[in-house]
Amino acid sequence: MKEFRLLLNSFTGLTQTLESFITLKKKNELNPNGRLFSLLHPVKEGGLLPTKINSIINEFDNLIIWKVVSGGPSKIEIPEPQRGIDGEFDRANDRVDEIKAELE
Repeated sequence: MKEFRLLLNSFTGLTQTLESFITLKKKNELNPNGRLFSLLHPVKEGGLLPTKINSIINEFDNLIIWKVVSGGPSKIEIPEPQRGIDGEFDRANDRVDEIKAELE
């Protein structure tokens, strides 16, 4: 899951980097047979750029919370579904919170 998150963050950075080249694309200053032209066009237009990649990344980010937990001397991030996505997970977390409250 962490590798998938890293990959999605890399895609986000890539699309942001390509924004300056997209203005060239809009001005039709790119060779239509060139590699850069292919990179700046979505798959549905015969290019290599995943269609709607930013919305896919945002959708994923809205499904997962990265909770920081102690893992010995360092902090570890673990993925958890947003509340309301998985009822069973929510009930288990609520029970854990109840037990913690009882112990305090």
